[in-house]
Amino acid sequence: MLATKTPGYAQTDKSDENTLIGSLIDLTKCDGCAAYDTPLCVTACRQKNEHRFPQPQKPIKDYWPRKKHEDWSNEKDRTDRLTPYNWTYVEKVQVNWNGETKEVAIPRRCMSRCTMSKTLSVWSHRENETLGGKN
Repeated sequence: MLATKTPGYAQTDKSDENTLIGSLIDLTKCDGCAAYDTPLCVTACRQKNEHRFPQPQKPIKDYWPRKKHEDWSNEKDRTDRLTPYNWTYVEKVQVNWNGETKEVAIPRRCMSRCTMSKTLSVWSHRENETLGGKN
């Protein structure tokens, strides 16, 4: 992977969906898609992986040996944290830097093995709009 100051589009060989790729996110450039209800990276990840989301059979059994269980199936639309149905979210935090308080948007992702090719193309497109002059 090559780091550059010039924004560009991520490219993958779409013929091989098993190809693993990585991404770097410059947190000084990410605004958490402030103009959107849901960040584009969250939407793209959900669309890409929707077919992999669990379809639990109810009633859900307790975790053995404990006498409790988690059921996220009633919260499938949640995008403010990682869940079995939301594998990416953007956390906004306040940081102090050189005497100033700034808000930083930090994309948080699961550790799932995925190609993310569609997700990266959306991120790259949004980044290019924000950084590259379409904005």
